[in-house]
Amino acid sequence: MLILTRYNNQRIVVIAPDGTEAWIKATQDGVVVTQVVCGVIIDWYMSYEFDLSGQTIVVTHLETRGKSKPIHRIGIDAPKDYLILREELLNRRVK
Repeated sequence: MLILTRYNNQRIVVIAPDGTEAWIKATQDGVVVTQVVCGVIIDWYMSYEFDLSGQTIVVTHLETRGKSKPIHRIGIDAPKDYLILREELLNRRVK
């Protein structure tokens, strides 16, 4: 399990080997997972398990700390060949 911290409205992307993406967004209430399937956006509110390119990805909202600027610890379980990045690192990724 990879554990990342995110403030409210910051995101994490999970990229499958075939290029399919799912976005995990930290919110005041926990996490929201967003996928685009056949051109349709699907939001999984407070969902902790979803399918991405035939593999099960598990997202766990571990804790939230702080009141004025909450920070969330988010655990992500995915196969080793799936790329998991904080949104700000997406443009730095080496191809």
